[in-house]
Amino acid sequence: MSVLHKNKEIYNCAFILLVHLILQASERRTTHPWGLAIFNSLAQIQKINQESQATGDELSKEQLMGILESAYETALVNAVVEAWGGIYKPEQLGSMVDRDEIIREAIAMIIAE
Repeated sequence: MSVLHKNKEIYNCAFILLVHLILQASERRTTHPWGLAIFNSLAQIQKINQESQATGDELSKEQLMGILESAYETALVNAVVEAWGGIYKPEQLGSMVDRDEIIREAIAMIIAE
């Protein structure tokens, strides 16, 4: 798998992870499907990054943060559909959550052993 392909795969998983962390943070609850989406996204990101370690292409914490930051806005827009039954606009939902805290939580989950 090329470096570009690995980065795209990690971005896609990070997007799903962020959508569900935004849902949890905004509604201050979780559901079994949200938990599974988080678990599966984390597992896939960690798997791809560990496989990349063998070839020297493992992403650093800073690179992972960059991917999370670039995926956040798209994740927020998509979380609007499900959060609170879809009654909020992205700006409104965004004001209900702490973007930096969600990204910190995501990176902590990704790099946790």
